[in-house]
Amino acid sequence: MKACAKLLPMTRRDREANLETQVRLLCAVLGLECRSPEWAIPNAVLELARNGESLEAIRRLRGQEGLSLVAAKRVVDAVK
Repeated sequence: MKACAKLLPMTRRDREANLETQVRLLCAVLGLECRSPEWAIPNAVLELARNGESLEAIRRLRGQEGLSLVAAKRVVDAVK
């Protein structure tokens, strides 16, 4: 039996890279388009959500990113 290397704590960037790789693999297996990891919520949508203008934030997010109503609402609720 091989000796196991001592596991070092993963940095945040290592964890992010690992998760990005896993998402790409899942997308490939499921035949889904995988967005770039640089994709982020547009700043205008973030500002609207944080200023209490949830409906307008949802409207813009749906228009810009093509999300469903439910998905856009979840995103906006998560960033409030």
